[in-house]
Amino acid sequence: MRPATGDQVATIYKVHPRTPSNWASKGYITAYEAPTGEIYYNLDEIDEALTKRPRTQMRDGRLQSRLGANARVKRLPVLAVEPEATS
Repeated sequence: MRPATGDQVATIYKVHPRTPSNWASKGYITAYEAPTGEIYYNLDEIDEALTKRPRTQMRDGRLQSRLGANARVKRLPVLAVEPEATS
């Protein structure tokens, strides 16, 4: 088991911070409550659920760009920046 908080899951999978809670409420994954009251999720279980569920049910933001899943995005070349003149 690889435990992670909801915020950590959101960062790793590039989803909204409420998404892990939504996945748990729909029964896609299990939520684990620590004695302190904090909720944790199992990253191994999330990986498994993402491979078993169709993308229409459970989405992973790592595969999508800001422009959508089917957008073609090319990287810009790095431009040289001239240093500012100091007086």
